[in-house]
Amino acid sequence: MTNRPLDDAEANYRAIFDTANDAIFVHDVATGAILDANRKASDMYGYTRDEARHLTVQDLSAGVAPHTQEHALELVQEAVAGTPQLFEWLAKDRAGRLFWVEVNLKRVVIGAHDRLLAIVRDIAERKRAERQIRESHESQKTLNALLRLALEDMTLEELLQHALTLVLHNPWPVTLGVGTVFLVDQQGGELVLEAHNGIDRHILERCARVPLGHCLCGRVASSGQALHCEGIDERHETTYVGISPHGHYCIPIAAGETVLGVLNVYLAAGHLQDAAEEEFFGSFASTLAGIIVRKRAEQNLRAADEQLRDQATLVKLGEMAAVVAHEVRNPLAGVRGAIQVIGGRLPPEGKDAAVIGEVIARLDALDELMKDLLLFARPPQVRPAPVDILALTKETSALVSQDPAARDVLFEIEGSASAVMVDPQLLQIVLLNLFLNAAHAMHSSGTIRTLVAVSDRTCRIAVTDTGPGIPPEIRDRIFAPFFTTKPHGTGLGLSTAKRLVDIHHGRISVECPPEGGTIVTIALPLGQQAQNARG
Repeated sequence: MTNRPLDDAEANYRAIFDTANDAIFVHDVATGAILDANRKASDMYGYTRDEARHLTVQDLSAGVAPHTQEHALELVQEAVAGTPQLFEWLAKDRAGRLFWVEVNLKRVVIGAHDRLLAIVRDIAERKRAERQIRESHESQKTLNALLRLALEDMTLEELLQHALTLVLHNPWPVTLGVGTVFLVDQQGGELVLEAHNGIDRHILERCARVPLGHCLCGRVASSGQALHCEGIDERHETTYVGISPHGHYCIPIAAGETVLGVLNVYLAAGHLQDAAEEEFFGSFASTLAGIIVRKRAEQNLRAADEQLRDQATLVKLGEMAAVVAHEVRNPLAGVRGAIQVIGGRLPPEGKDAAVIGEVIARLDALDELMKDLLLFARPPQVRPAPVDILALTKETSALVSQDPAARDVLFEIEGSASAVMVDPQLLQIVLLNLFLNAAHAMHSSGTIRTLVAVSDRTCRIAVTDTGPGIPPEIRDRIFAPFFTTKPHGTGLGLSTAKRLVDIHHGRISVECPPEGGTIVTIALPLGQQAQNARG
């Protein structure tokens, strides 16, 4: 005869047990073994009820700290001792899928037996929502920090470096802390490395300038489309033996339809593409694009103001130079001629003849100063013609080699023959000034290396010396008229060089590497006739 009330109670218990919305495991208090599991547990983990009885907590856990069998046993002991435990756990189903659960672990009495009851709730959706909120919060914090950076008084180059550091060391997304910012050369055709963090020397050497369409960043600059890669694949054209495995997000920095540059961040090898991460980097790059546009507008406005001031100064200098030429230079020539006549009447071996020679030398130096002043204030009209820059550079170095200031200087010239539309006489004056300035900086002993490189639209002439470099505190002043550190210098050499480069619509810049020396780079646009000559 059956006990009907007990059977009914068992049936009610089983119905409630199996219709619960949460997974339920019943454990033996003494051993922790699984005695029973409900239907929801089978659905959640993929095991039948009978299979569940042969599983351990390790089988149902991620197995990585702190979600291990050992830690689970510590929690079980706390619950067995009478302290209910409520905690989150990274679970694993039969197929190996990992998912988050919340576990309520407590000691109960079931059918007069002490048992350990584990009620498990799938919180994957809640964790996803929490992650999205956290990611959104971190994204907004980073974007706000970037906007605050834009308000700081710093150059565009400084801002790009700070912005890159900010995005690479953000808690989310997680990067390798390595990356770059490239800007499209405003002459077009190349990406220029403007900021970098953690990049090794091999990449720095190869990626100082990247042609559009080349490698990952060049492709992004050309297409305007973001790019993700999990590792070093065939698109990673710039590589070398021993390069560390890594992935990338390459994001265009674009204002409207115009790509201004590329943000490139390094990821751990195998890092999967994530839409939320890509959206954040896109927002960061878009914000950065707006800041770049504003910074450039500010720089252009300052440059326009400076140009107006310079032009006003040059007008005054031109007027003064005309007076100097008329009132000083012409009489100076007469004085020199008269002194030469007097000197010719003196005995050549006498002391007075030596004095006459010194006076003439001083007059010649003064005449050279007048010439420099006139050249700076009133440069002649540019007469452009197709000029082989490499040949002109070699010819100029040969002239400088005859100067006593360059008696022990070694000239090294590299590059390929290239026709550029310039005024050969004016460009030679520029090169003469650069070579002599470098020779003086090296105290007439050292090496001057000149590299001539041509891209589709620009010819670059890089003059590198092995001198001590230029102190940081005066680098911004070296092109200012009449600024000099030489005891007998006029301060017009580099300012004249810049003026002559400017009237060729070119650019001149100075860099002093940490290891020493100075690099002066001239960038000249290729005229159409010169491009045709090359083609």
